[in-house]
Amino acid sequence: MANSKQSSKKKGTSSSKKKNAKNEKKFDLWSGVFTAVCLLAVLALLALGLNILAPKTYRRIVYSNPLYRNSPVVRFGDLEVTAEEYRYRLLFYNAAMEGQYGPGYVLKNPSVEKQIKAQIESDLKSRYAKLLWADELGITLDAQDKAEVDQGVSAYIEKLGGMEEFDKTLDKVFMSRDLYYRMEYEDRILKKLEKALKDRGIISLTDEDVQEYIDEQEVMFAKSILFSTQMLETEAEKAQKKALAERTLRRIRAGEDFDTLMYEFTEDPGIESYPDGYSFGAGQFVPEYEDAVRELEIDEVADLVTSEAYGYFIVKRIAPDMATYRDNLFYKQFNEMLQERIDSLEEDNLIHYYRGYQYIALADNLWETSYPASNT
Repeated sequence: MANSKQSSKKKGTSSSKKKNAKNEKKFDLWSGVFTAVCLLAVLALLALGLNILAPKTYRRIVYSNPLYRNSPVVRFGDLEVTAEEYRYRLLFYNAAMEGQYGPGYVLKNPSVEKQIKAQIESDLKSRYAKLLWADELGITLDAQDKAEVDQGVSAYIEKLGGMEEFDKTLDKVFMSRDLYYRMEYEDRILKKLEKALKDRGIISLTDEDVQEYIDEQEVMFAKSILFSTQMLETEAEKAQKKALAERTLRRIRAGEDFDTLMYEFTEDPGIESYPDGYSFGAGQFVPEYEDAVRELEIDEVADLVTSEAYGYFIVKRIAPDMATYRDNLFYKQFNEMLQERIDSLEEDNLIHYYRGYQYIALADNLWETSYPASNT
């Protein structure tokens, strides 16, 4: 009997221990789960706090560190803008403003920094919309393109006096070799884009299109010989100047070369900047000059034009500079098409701003110290 009772007690004790062990395991399991949930909650709150309470901390970690210069800040389609490129643009604009208005100007004027960042965003949209356009048209750089770019860079390095001076020059404009080479290659692609648009007839301009564009601008073209009376005080001196102008006009009427006499006699200081003549619209020149040109045919020379403000003009109307205005019209149409592509990127949500983009600021120093040159 005694043995039976002791056996029964041992069984009860063993059973109780097993139950306690099971309960302890269950408690440990739920305790672990609870701890993990709490830890995740704390991490989530910490992350939220960093975003809400300390956005500067995040942007300093990412965008102010040279190790993150290849981090993307914004994406256009499948093309990404790196922190390094954004830094270059922001510091370049800042340096330009400081050069004009003094050190610290942008930092002291938040509205100016805001305007600069808006301009950078516009610049990036334009550049990357062009690059996407080129990619869509299958425009790439071949071996010759790359060789020519490399030769150009090598010549520039040699002109500066070597690689050390090249690196110093890049440092002054906030660039690395990697960024410089990449942008040079991209610029070559953009030149090929313009050529492709012309060669493939995507933008096709006839002489009639160009002339119509010129007519719409109401532009006139002329060369002239000025006999100035501005520094003359007496009527006799002015009369002598008029007589010289009349003799010169007679020589032109007799067949002498207009340009030769223009370079010999004109007192117009603008001839150095505009040796091929002037293009101008209504109201840009004195009325007497404009009225005379308006009445002429191409290559016709007017009678002597008198201006109280300047003196005497011999005026010749010349043909429009079709090449210049063809280029002007091309870029007008090019920019209109480009804007449509930018609008499409925005409407189709193909512009993505990465976390922290809106927090990039000059106040964060943006790794002012030089970073090591690449091996490019």
